[in-house]
Amino acid sequence: YNADKLDEVIYKTTLAKLKDMKPEVINEKVFEPIFDKKGLPTGEMNDLVVKFNFIDNDKDQNQFQGDSLDLTWTFNAQQTEGEQR
Repeated sequence: YNADKLDEVIYKTTLAKLKDMKPEVINEKVFEPIFDKKGLPTGEMNDLVVKFNFIDNDKDQNQFQGDSLDLTWTFNAQQTEGEQR
């Protein structure tokens, strides 16, 4: 969720589904609905928070101890036409 702008979850899925998603799909589902295709507005700050929950299914989940996740965020900056100063 975007802690600076929203109090609600922007997008929710499971790690199993996320693992098989292409970056373009994640962009379409997560970022475009809140930032349009223009991306983040210039000069603003956005605190994006990712939260992982283990859901209690009343079964032994000790197999998850020691697991890790490699998460790579790529931010692309694009120069737009400026103004004379």
